Amino acid sequence: MIARNEVGLQELENRIAANGQINDRVNVWLRGLAGQKLSGDDAAIFENLLINVNDISFFSSSNYYELGEIADARTVTSDLAIFLHRNPGARQVWEAREKRLGKARKIVEAGLMEDAASLDIPYVEWVTEALENLDQEAK
Repeated sequence: MIARNEVGLQELENRIAANGQINDRVNVWLRGLAGQKLSGDDAAIFENLLINVNDISFFSSSNYYELGEIADARTVTSDLAIFLHRNPGARQVWEAREKRLGKARKIVEAGLMEDAASLDIPYVEWVTEALENLDQEAK
């Protein structure tokens, strides 16, 4: 119970910090969420803000997963999927980033030694699955 509460507290602290950064660039954030055309600088800012949101989700989900709290880990990924589904610009940037990273991850993982620690949580797969379910429901 203590570990679970610590995960929740860390997630809250991270969200507060991320929200402060979003508030500092709220115009870029709102235009990016809507999928509006952004300048190069604003696109980089938007992607970094979105990465912060994703990282909070990833680490919270991963921490719950490591604690054996799979339902909580899935809830975190579902919440991110709902956010991405409702905000087309965020979804576009998230999917493009994950596609780029997915290719690089395969290369890196292929070079890892068998005894090296690897992350077992299917985070991207869970978010993608939830997005697909939301897409089906919207039809």
